[in-house]
Amino acid sequence: MRRPWKTKSNARSFNAALLAVCGLILVQSLGGCEGPTEASSGVDVTGSDANVDEYVAGLEKIGDSEHILVRLVQSDPIPQDTGYYDWTLEIVTADGSPLVGATVVAEPRMPAHGHGTFPPTTEGLEGDEEGRYTIKAMDLFMAGVWRVEILVEDSEGTADRVEYNFDLEG
Repeated sequence: MRRPWKTKSNARSFNAALLAVCGLILVQSLGGCEGPTEASSGVDVTGSDANVDEYVAGLEKIGDSEHILVRLVQSDPIPQDTGYYDWTLEIVTADGSPLVGATVVAEPRMPAHGHGTFPPTTEGLEGDEEGRYTIKAMDLFMAGVWRVEILVEDSEGTADRVEYNFDLEG
């Protein structure tokens, strides 16, 4: 059996070729930060703005299970550039009562890229006003569409979620 890597000159060529093939495989497997498609993420990742929210103070979302309504009272800065964000949320129950004592977590992800942030979630802190929660220093570090899921669990264990989708510039 012939083994071309047994001589020094052939071994260098073989190692270089092997390294090149391994590099190509790695690049292909990483996909340059590519991730889920529109079908798997639920967000249009083709460049259409159909599922991207336009920020306005007070932007409201009804929970998937319709147990809550979340109002994005304020974003500092407004969602347009990359960086650290502080959000003030107002959360009310289906009957309009302020939700107090809830666990609130933000989970930002980039559906088109298949990644989120580190840490992967940012916990909301209950504010002085009933039903108000603050999410501090949420890191939206790169340009593109960010899906920020707000996961809410009330004191009785009932969970619901909303999502905001913002297209950030660099």
